[in-house]
Amino acid sequence: MGCVRILCSACAPCAPLGSTSLAAPAGAGEEQNDCDDGFAKMIEPMMYMGIGFLFAALIGVAVLPLVHDRAVRLTTRRLQAALPQSMKEIQADRDLLRAEFAMSTRRLEMNLEQLKDKSTNHIVELSKRDDIINRLKLQRDMLRVDIIALNAQLETKKRPIPVNKGTTGKASVLSLMRQWVPQRSYR
Repeated sequence: MGCVRILCSACAPCAPLGSTSLAAPAGAGEEQNDCDDGFAKMIEPMMYMGIGFLFAALIGVAVLPLVHDRAVRLTTRRLQAALPQSMKEIQADRDLLRAEFAMSTRRLEMNLEQLKDKSTNHIVELSKRDDIINRLKLQRDMLRVDIIALNAQLETKKRPIPVNKGTTGKASVLSLMRQWVPQRSYR
């Protein structure tokens, strides 16, 4: 056969395709073998790759139904486990949901009662503190009034007492006693 120029440009020109002679042209025998070896070296790895790809596809075609059947079997089991089998199971599921809802509602009610108790205790404590603060403010105001009264008495005692010459000694004694006797009695 003739050499293809696209694949091997190193060999000598080949006989035209239409020639009836199968013999190689003179002087081209040795060069023809070089061309065939290069082409064979290129084709052989490509054939191995093709055979490997076909073998892998054959294995995949053999294994694929097994994997698919297992996936279908697992999915079917999962769906059967999720779906109830009878009316009794459906009723049992409903009862379970009702019980869970009742438990969660009761937990919330208990938490609400605890929060109400805490807030009530805080309010009572705050009202006790307010009472103590109000009593202390009242005592403070009473002490301020007492201080003002004592300061006023002190100012009146610091002033000299005018003695009227026309009055008797009894009247001056009474006025002195009124100044010294406290105006208010303490408890």
